[in-house]
Amino acid sequence: MKNTFEGATPPPQESKEAKEKIGNKMLDNLASGFGGHSQLPDDVVGMAIMGQFNNGQLMYASVEDGVALVKEVANTIHERWEDVEDAPTLNEIFNKIVEGIKKQAESWKEDSRLQEFIDAVSNTK
Repeated sequence: MKNTFEGATPPPQESKEAKEKIGNKMLDNLASGFGGHSQLPDDVVGMAIMGQFNNGQLMYASVEDGVALVKEVANTIHERWEDVEDAPTLNEIFNKIVEGIKKQAESWKEDSRLQEFIDAVSNTK
């Protein structure tokens, strides 16, 4: 399985903290448009991540790093809900993000690099 996207700029070697900052910035920007983090649907987060892959603007060039980003973003969202009684589980949040990724890609012509990412993130537990 090829693990890099053709034509994508290789990412600089980044620390875990730098990668988390990218995910947090994306969440903060989206939340701003929705009026706050609690108003931001998880599937929209997935749509945004997929849009970044489609446009080649995501700082991550490998499928593994893309999956790691989805996991990190799901963890961040989950941590924000820790003190809420009926909060969604980490798995539910992750699955909603994956739904958004798939939804965003539905209308695009088939692209093997995008499909590889969709398959990898869909098969992550």
